[in-house]
Amino acid sequence: MQQIAVIRHGSRSSPSNENNANRDIQPQGIARESYRSPGSAPDNHKSKVGIRKGNGEVDAKQASVPSKWKFSLTWLFTDSSGTSDPTTRQESKIWYRVPIHPFSPFMKAWEFVSGCLLLYTTTATPFIIAFYSEQEGYCQHSSTIELDMLVDIFFMFEIFLNFLTGRVYGGRYLDGYASVAKNYARNGLAVDVMSACPMSWMEYYLVPNNAFIRYLRLIRLLRLLRLLKVLKIFNVLRKLFHFRPNVIRLYKLVFAVCMIGHLSGCAWWLVKVQEGKEVLDKFKLVHNIDRYGTLGSPLGSNYILALYFQMTTLCTVGYGDISASEDSERILMTFIMLLGASVFAIIISNMSTLVSSMRGTDGMYLDRCDNIVTYLRSNAFPAKLEKQIGKFYAYK
Repeated sequence: MQQIAVIRHGSRSSPSNENNANRDIQPQGIARESYRSPGSAPDNHKSKVGIRKGNGEVDAKQASVPSKWKFSLTWLFTDSSGTSDPTTRQESKIWYRVPIHPFSPFMKAWEFVSGCLLLYTTTATPFIIAFYSEQEGYCQHSSTIELDMLVDIFFMFEIFLNFLTGRVYGGRYLDGYASVAKNYARNGLAVDVMSACPMSWMEYYLVPNNAFIRYLRLIRLLRLLRLLKVLKIFNVLRKLFHFRPNVIRLYKLVFAVCMIGHLSGCAWWLVKVQEGKEVLDKFKLVHNIDRYGTLGSPLGSNYILALYFQMTTLCTVGYGDISASEDSERILMTFIMLLGASVFAIIISNMSTLVSSMRGTDGMYLDRCDNIVTYLRSNAFPAKLEKQIGKFYAYK
């Protein structure tokens, strides 16, 4: 694509100067032409001279920038199409702008990694709180403490990174430091600060104590405030791998059902543990958990049992081999049953909508053919005419 650079002269250029300029420019393969803006009156004192640069030529200023730095800046400052916002970035000075474009390849990669870590956090945190509380040596560090410490560092750095990233709000692109900080403070900063509290570092360096670590791990539940942000990983997957919107909706539905079952199972087992060791041991003995350890350890068997119980509740199958035995469990299961009824209704309605929408144009064609055949047969049209009309629509 040809580019045009504009040179303004304070006075009319003399023919000799123009000829000299042409002689200087023409050997470089650049054509020179005079023009004026459309709709403007001709100016006898000022002229605009356009320099049209041929394809494949590089400006001297651009050529001075090393290619590796040019690639790095493009990877941060521009969106995936290679362009930045044309309205705000040209009007504001560069030192007043945040350096990172929200749709740049760097931010897409960052959001993908952030979504994966959010998925790990929302899955592992309730599991550790619920199922590690009954293990011997509970006051010791969990097996994932080192990974949790790295995750805390990542989310704390993400807060700092959000102040350096442009934001789209209300149909406008914000790239000023003040506007970005103000918008981020109103939308999401409090949740990010509470959920990024470094509890893993406190658990690792403080003196182990059974009761203190139990309360400290309960504070980790603040990380679940980021649960709604987990869904952004599906948007990143749609952009990276070009999934169809209906497929993304199906994945979101399956993920939501599995996550609700996981969280409710962890909550139920935590309530079961708080009832006392005798009640818990009796429950395990009745359901043969120690005998049939599916994963080779009581921890895995406990989780599978809790997940199985909650899935039967959410799917409104009813209670058979497992049921709530104490008042605290019954109160919890009452709310989970109400949630299960809502989830079941949402699943049925969304699945029917997804199946019908995934048929696409083929489904519309088959529905039209069925309607035509029904109309022809109800009005006793000849079979030969029915075949001809069918061939017509098949050709069309």
